[in-house]
Amino acid sequence: MRFLPADATTPAVATTGNGGVQFEWHRGGWDVEVEFHQGDAHAWMENCSTGERWSGALSDRLHDLRATMRAVSSP
Repeated sequence: MRFLPADATTPAVATTGNGGVQFEWHRGGWDVEVEFHQGDAHAWMENCSTGERWSGALSDRLHDLRATMRAVSSP
């Protein structure tokens, strides 16, 4: 499942309290987090400039995540 553009900014990576792993991008007014845990994946995004936000299962929000990551990765 590819959701990052080839030139995407490297994320911060952290383990979660429930044994998962989380990838985070905080850049240019965007906050994006993707968590993987026991075969599930969840994504969350907030645009700090506009207040737009969404969250949900990665499989349901993949199109939104791809669009958001293009914006986060642009200079």
